[in-house]
Amino acid sequence: LEVSLLKKDSKNNYWLSFFSHSVGVLDGESNVYHSANIIDAQTRERKTSINGFIEFDDGSMLMSSFNGLFYLPSKEVDKFLNEPENKIEIKVVSIPFSPSQPFPNARI
Repeated sequence: LEVSLLKKDSKNNYWLSFFSHSVGVLDGESNVYHSANIIDAQTRERKTSINGFIEFDDGSMLMSSFNGLFYLPSKEVDKFLNEPENKIEIKVVSIPFSPSQPFPNARI
């Protein structure tokens, strides 16, 4: 597997992503990788190949992947981080853009 992201968040969690496979956190104490089950809340599409994220002050995140941008509300991030071994769904909101609308939420 090829790594597409390794980044530490403000709570000292190491987020790790693999191309076309999964994203999750590496438990620093046990050295166990916990895969996150990130699902688009509307389309039910599974999100993989994460290549970057921004963490906001409230703990929410904006992630980028090869299939777009999406927003993880803080309650969904916390739900996963509190029980990463349970494989619960993390529901995200996609931020649509396309060649005809390259700037999301912008009026051109």
